[in-house]
Amino acid sequence: MMISKRRIFSLAGLLFIACHFGFSQKKDKELWSGATFKLDINKDLRVDVEEQVRFNNNISRMNVLISEAGVLYDLNKHFSVKGSFRYSYDPESHNKYRYTADMIYEWSKKGFPLDFKYRLRFQQTFEEHTRESESYFRNKVSVDYNMTKFVDPYISFEPYFKLNGFNEITNYRFAIGLDWDVYKDLSLETFYMFENEFGEPKPKLSSIIGLGLSYRLEI
Repeated sequence: MMISKRRIFSLAGLLFIACHFGFSQKKDKELWSGATFKLDINKDLRVDVEEQVRFNNNISRMNVLISEAGVLYDLNKHFSVKGSFRYSYDPESHNKYRYTADMIYEWSKKGFPLDFKYRLRFQQTFEEHTRESESYFRNKVSVDYNMTKFVDPYISFEPYFKLNGFNEITNYRFAIGLDWDVYKDLSLETFYMFENEFGEPKPKLSSIIGLGLSYRLEI
C-alpha cells in the first residue's frame, strides 16, 4: 500500500509539533513544607493560621515564604464556606497578596470506605510592585480512602480557570497523598503532585513533594 507524500509530510509535521511541545517544557522539582494551626471557636467556626516554605530549582533554592490566615464556617453537615488572606515573600522578586473565597461540599457515609470533597474557589492575587492583579476560579475534586485509623490515602485534581484576558484554563494539578494521624489533634499530610502550565512559550511542568504538619485545638 502506497503512502502519499502529503500524508508523509502531515505525519512529519505532527511529529515535529509533538516533539516541540514535549522538549520546550521547563521541568522542575519542588518541595513544599509547612505547618498549620487550627483553632475551633465552636462547633461551626474555625480559624486557621499557616506558615509555609517552598523550594524550587530541583529543591536547591528557596522560592517563596508564605503566611496565611483564614476563617471557615460550617453551614450544615455537607456545606461550608471559607475566606483566606495570604502574603507571599519572594526574596528574588516582588511580594504578592492573595484573597480567596471558598465554597466546600463534603460527602461521607458510615460504613462506606470513600469520602468525596469538592471545593470551588475564587482567587484574587495582587502583585506588590507592579500593582497587577489576576483572578481565577479553581475547582478541586478529591477522594479519600478510609484505610486505617492511622492513615488515609487520597487523590485530587484541580484545574485553574483564569478570568483575566481570554478566560481560559492556565494550569492543572494532580496529587496523590497520605493523611496521617500522628497523635490526638496532631496530623501530617504527605503528597506528590504534578502541576502543568498551559499557554506559555515554555510551559512549566513541576513535580512537587509536600509535607504539612497540622495541629487542631478546641476552645
